[in-house]
Amino acid sequence: PTLAQQCGAPPDMRFAPLTAGTPLGLYGFHPEGAIETMVPDPPAIEMFFEGRPATARLQLSTVELLPDVGLVNTVWRAQMQAPCLLPRRLPREGQLDYDLFPEVQVLVDGEPISHETIALV
Repeated sequence: PTLAQQCGAPPDMRFAPLTAGTPLGLYGFHPEGAIETMVPDPPAIEMFFEGRPATARLQLSTVELLPDVGLVNTVWRAQMQAPCLLPRRLPREGQLDYDLFPEVQVLVDGEPISHETIALV
């Protein structure tokens, strides 16, 4: 799929894929003049499947510029190819919550990301 097919922004607000270091500028949005910055480096992502390292592909999906406070927020998506079809197990009858991917572990900048379960009630 193309960027246009994946993007919820109107056509005049869509851009070609941006990468770390791409210059960004806002002109006419701040009383002190132009604001120029660049896309920050992505976070360090480590993904594991059943304890074994898995290759993750990062893609920048959102850039939010906040000129009044001088911040840039980014959302990076990580994608990995699982070695088997997931989920491996379906919820059992009477189960109250369910972890879709118990065999997948993710670290962002060295910190583990907790799994959120899905409530089944």
